[in-house]
Amino acid sequence: MTKELERPIDQLESVPWTEEEIAEEIRHQAAERSCGADGIHIRLLKALAGTVFVGWLYRLYNRCLAEGRTPQAWNDSEIHLLSKDPDRPRDADNLRPISIIYVFHKVLERLLLVRHQSAPWARLHPA
Repeated sequence: MTKELERPIDQLESVPWTEEEIAEEIRHQAAERSCGADGIHIRLLKALAGTVFVGWLYRLYNRCLAEGRTPQAWNDSEIHLLSKDPDRPRDADNLRPISIIYVFHKVLERLLLVRHQSAPWARLHPA
């Protein structure tokens, strides 16, 4: 019989986000970025930031937080190769990848980052 590993739960992990935190993060997002495979642009969320739509996101994001998972579709992303130098479009050393993710996932990632950026484990990566 295997004993379950118990880890202390960071108090911040169990605190739900507020509707204001979510609306503020939506307002913080850059409007020039591309939309994801779902076709939803951040400009739509910005237009809805002062409406009852934020209440829906509040329930969705806090459920993701409580369950420790996100909707399966959010795990998809599109990878596009951009040319650094237009004179060498076929040179592999001249290409850089970018990932396009769902806007709802992008907002959730930023909420998590803002909440945990001062945690010691969040500073492990040198980037």
